[in-house]
Amino acid sequence: MKKFMVFYIAFSIIFLVMIYFFTLVQETNKRTLDVFYELADEAVVMGDFDPFIKYQSIAFEQIDEVYTQFYGFHVYHVIAQLDDQYLNQFSVFVIPISDISYATELEDPIDLTGITITDSLTDQLIYSTETDSDYDKYAVSYGIEKLGFYYYAPELEESGSIDIVLDDYSGNPIFSKTYDFTLVEFDPENVGSFTLGYSQSEIEELMDLSSYTQPALIQNITIFVIIDISMGGLLNFFLKKKKL
Repeated sequence: MKKFMVFYIAFSIIFLVMIYFFTLVQETNKRTLDVFYELADEAVVMGDFDPFIKYQSIAFEQIDEVYTQFYGFHVYHVIAQLDDQYLNQFSVFVIPISDISYATELEDPIDLTGITITDSLTDQLIYSTETDSDYDKYAVSYGIEKLGFYYYAPELEESGSIDIVLDDYSGNPIFSKTYDFTLVEFDPENVGSFTLGYSQSEIEELMDLSSYTQPALIQNITIFVIIDISMGGLLNFFLKKKKL
């Protein structure tokens, strides 16, 4: 009996630790996504994408902002990071300001929304969503359904003059312009005209994890303790009865 109780207590402690870390990871991931959507909502309401980009990037610089009858276009040079490498992204955020057609499902085969980037001097194709396999099954304009806007963030590997053309749901051009894009060898100690993304401490403050993880931890641990004590009591009762 004593050996069983030692084993059961050890098992309970291990399981309790697992519940603690599982809850912590689960709530952290949930809160990370919640903040993402909160900042997306704020971007739509305020017409300002800086906080949304700041949450996800190493650094950024706004290049342009253009409004037409139906859309607002916010253009950024964004520095992202993959492992230990910095990436230069040409990002365009598209927000509708009038009734337009867009995908209401993630997979919409007739959605022709996309971007094409070409070298303005040679007409050589640099990037196109049409040839990007990441968009084979995903409708670009579905972002409007989920976020209130959609955006592109292709990586550019060379400096130069580029022509961009954006097409809508029906494949009609809605925006075209030429930009001079300068590749940046990013240095965190000398960001120049770029704005740094949120620091780790700023993200932690923004997420306010303790306010969200603590109630979930208390709830899950309380449920476990109640079940654990009940199960332990029942097992102890049956073992004693069997011994008799």
